[in-house]
Amino acid sequence: MNENSIFISIISYRDSECQWTIKNLIELAKYKENIFIGVCLQYSMNDESDSECFKFNFEEEYSKNQIRIIRMNYTEAKGPCYARALVQQQLFKGEKYYLQIDSHMRFVKDWDIEMINQLLQCKKLNADGSSSSSSSSMVIDEKAILTCYPMGYKLPNLIPTHRFPILLVASGFGEKDGFLRLGGKIVSKKLIEPCSSLFWVSGFSFSRSDIINNVPYDPNLQYLFFGEEISMSARLFTHGYSFYSPTKTLIFHLWNRDYRSTFRENNSLEIQKLEENSKKRLLILFNQNNNNNNNNNNNNNNNNNNNNNNNNNNNNNNSSSSSNNNIDEIKIELKYNLGNIKSLDDYSNYCGVDFKNKTINNKGKFGGYYEERETFFMNEVMEYVIKSQIGI
Repeated sequence: MNENSIFISIISYRDSECQWTIKNLIELAKYKENIFIGVCLQYSMNDESDSECFKFNFEEEYSKNQIRIIRMNYTEAKGPCYARALVQQQLFKGEKYYLQIDSHMRFVKDWDIEMINQLLQCKKLNADGSSSSSSSSMVIDEKAILTCYPMGYKLPNLIPTHRFPILLVASGFGEKDGFLRLGGKIVSKKLIEPCSSLFWVSGFSFSRSDIINNVPYDPNLQYLFFGEEISMSARLFTHGYSFYSPTKTLIFHLWNRDYRSTFRENNSLEIQKLEENSKKRLLILFNQNNNNNNNNNNNNNNNNNNNNNNNNNNNNNNSSSSSNNNIDEIKIELKYNLGNIKSLDDYSNYCGVDFKNKTINNKGKFGGYYEERETFFMNEVMEYVIKSQIGI
């Protein structure tokens, strides 16, 4: 396998844009032979109601080795985390790089080379702890991840001409579930290399593929939507990974959902119970004490103590309060837990978010660039105009 091979993970729920996303990413790759796609197709397998999703027959157009498919009737879908876990477990075959995207995306020309080059530009301080700003003290960050909310496009293929970088920021906590929400701010400063970021998002993540084995998706987070990104942010950070925003837009996202269904159309009482169980897992993840963070082998032994804290911390949150019932029955397997390289407190300090008290400081609100916000970010009026046109 080529040393620059890329595995692209895509999950699609009755999405007619998925076929065009696959076509676009292959056509615009510089080295098409290095591209390998794993896609979980969730659609109506019993009738022709999703025929719009298959106007372009990518299975015939590309080799079976290049397009690997999991098929699932849409009534059996269990949300994005479960589907992404299946793709990682069943379709990944050892490619060097890993790109995770949504099923409604567009790419820039030669995106594959651009992403690899930008990933190699991500630098960190040398292991000797030197605080010198000289380039000699910096080394390539082997655990770097390029990630951000991409700029938007409009149907069918209206791509904006500008390619401003986007930086992830903390925007608030959900009123019902209490999980952190993220947003994107447009960067106006010209970046010569990827800038450090505080968070990770699921719709665009490019890294070396060891991330799949080191921090695999948790298939037990069924029917979960909000909570996916911040839980993975914490897990990745505590496993030693670092987040970066590219110097320019490399990929575009369709933010309008009006044209497609979502997995929320399946909403029985049983599904609601499974979603509550997923929320309980995140409550455990975000309320571990320092000893648990430093040694994941002790995580499950201390869940009862953590659960008592959960009841106190989430009294003001209806969903979270109800989720604490029988929370001690849930055990998070080691491979789906936080890492032991850094602690959850370390991540809280790094990203400016107090997960227990649900507060965000200026560092979190401005993605780590509060002091230089006036020169780093686009002015609010211009940003509003762009977001209102194409979204972020």
